[in-house]
Amino acid sequence: MIWVHQQVSALSQAVRNMLKAPFTTLLNVVVIGIVLCLPLTLYTALLNLEQLAGKLPEQNQITIYLKTSSNNTDLANLQRKYGQVAGIAKIEAIPRLKAVEHMQRQGLGEVLAALPDNPLPDALQITPATADSTVLDKLVAQLKAEPMVEQLRFDAEWARRLESVLQFGGNIALLLSIALGTALVVVTGNAIRMQVLQRREEVEITKLIGGTNQFIRRPFIYFGLIQGLLGGLCACALLALVVYQLSPAVNSLAHSYGSNFTVHLPALTALLGGIALAGALCWLGSLLAVNRFLGQLKTR
Repeated sequence: MIWVHQQVSALSQAVRNMLKAPFTTLLNVVVIGIVLCLPLTLYTALLNLEQLAGKLPEQNQITIYLKTSSNNTDLANLQRKYGQVAGIAKIEAIPRLKAVEHMQRQGLGEVLAALPDNPLPDALQITPATADSTVLDKLVAQLKAEPMVEQLRFDAEWARRLESVLQFGGNIALLLSIALGTALVVVTGNAIRMQVLQRREEVEITKLIGGTNQFIRRPFIYFGLIQGLLGGLCACALLALVVYQLSPAVNSLAHSYGSNFTVHLPALTALLGGIALAGALCWLGSLLAVNRFLGQLKTR
């Protein structure tokens, strides 16, 4: 109970200190929110880009052409077999008669009529559910190994380029997060250090009457923690505002290409993780600043 009372007392003191300077507190929270919003926005953009990549069936299709000796049963068996394979979003059978009808509608009926037989093979058009090059390579190899497959057509270059862009963006987001996280620790530590210096006499008197470092340190650490959590909430609010502002334009662009893609926020767990990380970084900055000040007092 004593420990709980000490924690509640320190938390109350931290809140009172924040309310004593509401403008400064609000300014710090907004600055933390803006700093955290940058990597969060980049992360959200990459997340949506990955989802968009999986919704580009027209550019992500694999077409396999069966041998001319195949029949409708072979085509149906392959369609049934790969319709149950994970990683395939859609599979459509195109019998050779259907292909002929399509070419006739394209104005090539006379050319086809001059040929002794139907030269078009049965085909399967496969839409993968992912843009992961490793998964796609494995699927292509599996399809090529089918004995009835004569030829396979798949332009994988765009998927590889997209994956490279996503990996590059992911690395940039990671480096940016590390840099801004470090800056957040330094900025928070400096703000707490200024606060400690303003209350220097109070801290020194507390030390003289027997106050422990833990007792002195606790309100400042809670101050940094609360400020970080509020900054994380501010970053999420700014991110939601960015998504809300950009959604109409992005949705309109996607609709013009026949896609129903919409911009989404990250999952709630990811946002809560970002808020918790902001609190932890500000807690760390406060801890380092107070420990440094107490260390200087000890050496005097």
